Amino acid sequence: ILENDAAKRAAVRVSSEHGGSPICGEIFKYADKSLGLIVPCRSLEYLDLLLSSDAEVDVNVDFYAADENPVNYRPKELLKSAAVRVKDKKWYRFPAGIADAKGGKVFTLIRRMPPVRVWGERENYGGFVSFTVPGDRLEYDTFLTVVNEDSNLPYTACNRYRECAGNYAAAHLTDGHIAPYAAPKMWMSAEMGRGGEWIEFDFGKKVRFQEVELVFNSNLNAKSFTPAMNRVASEIVKKYAVVLANGGKEEIYFADGGNFKRFVRIEKPAEAEKVVVRIEETHGSRYAQVFDVRINT
Repeated sequence: ILENDAAKRAAVRVSSEHGGSPICGEIFKYADKSLGLIVPCRSLEYLDLLLSSDAEVDVNVDFYAADENPVNYRPKELLKSAAVRVKDKKWYRFPAGIADAKGGKVFTLIRRMPPVRVWGERENYGGFVSFTVPGDRLEYDTFLTVVNEDSNLPYTACNRYRECAGNYAAAHLTDGHIAPYAAPKMWMSAEMGRGGEWIEFDFGKKVRFQEVELVFNSNLNAKSFTPAMNRVASEIVKKYAVVLANGGKEEIYFADGGNFKRFVRIEKPAEAEKVVVRIEETHGSRYAQVFDVRINT
C-alpha cells in the first residue's frame, strides 16, 4: 500500500456489492465428464450446488485440499466426500466441514453422472474456475480442462456457501491487490441497472492529488486464442467517468466512453473533497468490476 495513496485513507462507499458467488442458473452443462469448481475460501462449512437430473440419481461430490502456496492451483489430498439424491432443479447442499482451506481455496469435484445438469451463470467470476477432468479423481498432476478457457462461452457453476459473502466487497478496492491471488480481491457490483454503479472516496476535507489510477478486471484467468485474442474481455469497464465533488458541486475530472484497457492512469493534478468513479457500461458483463483505485498525492 503506497503511503501517498489518498484512496486508502478515505471513507469508501459503493452503490452495491455482489453477493459473492454465481447464483443465476440460466445455462447448464451435463456432467458427462467429472465437473470441478475451484472455490475461493478460507474455510468451507458446506457448498450448495444448483442441480437437476433427467433421472433420480445420487450425486457424489468430493472436496480436495489445495497446495498450501496460494499461487499454485494444484489439488492435493481428498478431504471429504458427500452424496445427495438429485432430481428436480433446485439447490442441493453438500457438507464439507473444512475449517482451514489451504492456499485460500478448495477443489470441488462433481463425479461423472451423465443425466445430471450442473446449472451455471453466463459470466466469468474472478477467483472461481470451472473445469472438467477425464476420470473421477483428482491428483496433484491431473490435467484440468478449463470449461471456458477462450472466454467466448462464459460459464461458472452456480454455488453458494456461508463464507462467500465478502468475496467482492468494497474493501478490496483499497487492500493493495491488483490481480487475482487465491481470493477474488476485487469489488464487484450487483447487476447493473440503468443508472450504472459508482464508487465514492470521501476524504473528509479538501485533498490535492496528482493522478488517479484505475485497475479493471480483464479476466486474467482466461486463455485467449485466435480469433479471441483481439477481443476485449467482457468484464472490462467500457464507459465511465471520474467526478470531483467540492462543497456539494460536481465536475468531471475524466471520462471515457470506449475504454478497453485493464490499467488506466490519469495524470492530472486536481483537488477535491470527494472522488467518485461512475461506471455506466461494460463490454458485456452485467456487473461492474474493479480491482483497485489509487489517488496519488
